[in-house]
Amino acid sequence: MTPTDLALLHATVIDATGGRPRPDATVVVRAGRITALGRFGDTHVPRGVRKLDLRGKFVVPGLCDVRVHGGDPALLLANGITTVPPPLPPRRVALDPAEFVRPAPPHVPALARHLVLDRPSLLSADDYRLKYLPPSIRESWRWTLARLRRKPDQRALFEHRLRFTGALRRAGVPILAGTDTGAPWVFPGFALHDELAFLVDAGCTPMQALQAATKEPARHLGRSATHGTVTRGKVADLLVLDADPLADIRNTRKIHSIVAGGAYVSPADRAQLLSTAAAA
Repeated sequence: MTPTDLALLHATVIDATGGRPRPDATVVVRAGRITALGRFGDTHVPRGVRKLDLRGKFVVPGLCDVRVHGGDPALLLANGITTVPPPLPPRRVALDPAEFVRPAPPHVPALARHLVLDRPSLLSADDYRLKYLPPSIRESWRWTLARLRRKPDQRALFEHRLRFTGALRRAGVPILAGTDTGAPWVFPGFALHDELAFLVDAGCTPMQALQAATKEPARHLGRSATHGTVTRGKVADLLVLDADPLADIRNTRKIHSIVAGGAYVSPADRAQLLSTAAAA
């Protein structure tokens, strides 16, 4: 995709810094970066940029899933995921096995993954998202679901994981959103939105859940200077939503369009990404 000079007009910007939303805002994107951000009418829009009227829309940073093991990149992008961590080079693992035993910072197990293990009764063999997966994977997942359903539904264990996550947050442990995509019934791209909803169930505010997939991963990956918030000078990774995620975090699923490194993915482009994935 090729970056395009853009002006996003009249949207409400939720920059994920923790500050108040900015209504009727203008975001100017040039050469893949956010070059201006301010209230409409007070922010200069250069000539020649493509203007997008986003009245009634909400602009948040592009999302990051910090725990991904494969998955169709088109599905990740169509779900607003513009960043995933780089894979660990095999040579580094071979030369530094101490990576596996060294102390690590506290982290939260992927809640979307544990829903599969602990509450298979909530899963459906007819989930519409299965159409985006190859037939061989669909059959494998259905077999896994049938096997899991022969085991007791461990609802109490999943509820314990939610409480544990909430306790970590209250203790000040940084929360990162990661889905373990690649595991059965963890749908590439879609599962991150499930994860954000679970974080709110665990006691996070919608802003804290949003930051777990934006600001906090950027800090963890050493990219705070370029990613994670809607801030002048940063890479133009943006997600445009049809509804307010601070009113209901599940509104992150209501995706209008995406900006990835300054390249605009229109509603029609996004529909094509999903259609191509379904036909693969």
